[in-house]
Amino acid sequence: MDFSFKNRHGLKIVGIYDEANTAAKKGLVFLQHGFSGHMNQPHILVMCDCFLKAGYDVVRFDCTHAFGDSEGDLSQANLTNHADDLEDVIEWARGQDWFREPFILAGHSLGGGSNLRYASRHPTHVAAMAPLSAVISYELMIEAYKRNKADELEALYRDGFVWKESATRAGYRGKKTVQYVENLKQHDYLSAAAKFTMPVLIVVGEHDDITLPEHQQKLYDALQGPKMYRMIEGSEHTFRTETELTRLSAVMDEWLNSLRNNK
Repeated sequence: MDFSFKNRHGLKIVGIYDEANTAAKKGLVFLQHGFSGHMNQPHILVMCDCFLKAGYDVVRFDCTHAFGDSEGDLSQANLTNHADDLEDVIEWARGQDWFREPFILAGHSLGGGSNLRYASRHPTHVAAMAPLSAVISYELMIEAYKRNKADELEALYRDGFVWKESATRAGYRGKKTVQYVENLKQHDYLSAAAKFTMPVLIVVGEHDDITLPEHQQKLYDALQGPKMYRMIEGSEHTFRTETELTRLSAVMDEWLNSLRNNK
């Protein structure tokens, strides 16, 4: 089912509700892409398929200020706006007859960071969480930038922006602005990890140069509930190749099986 509505800022959000083809529903999942992404990226679709096969209904959506079909401009993209969109989608879904709570949150990169913010504010609403390659905090992001993307960080503060092109939607181009980095000063989910007592899956690419494996390990170590950490061998920040996507699917299936077996 396609849907659309206006978020708290008056911008249109579009999304899809996919219903699992099983009589025994396991629950509901909200699935969110990362910075400049969209709901039909290959790794998002792989995650969606895993949840559907396991009996979960899935809500996925295009965030505002990204390269999907929702409104906004990439220059305004930041973790706060991304996380606000997740909250607004969840509140919209509460009015639907298929809404179920507690639910699972899943996301990649900025979407993973949005998962962390929502769970830190509403931990009892979240049955489990899969924040993949998650943006965790300003301090960890700056450390990664200085180590691996020093030229981009310098350009952001010198020029105010760098150009970003979509890897999956030809012709989509926009500005990543310095406010994206500055906004992260409002977010620190490593210090909030004590609230995450629900089952959590942490996944990161072996060669991720922005949400570093060692930073994901820090979050994993601070988690207080059932947890799983897996690395996608050979992958960078976004899981793209057939091998990486196959590995991601296997990891998701492994985690979902563990949720079923531990109930």
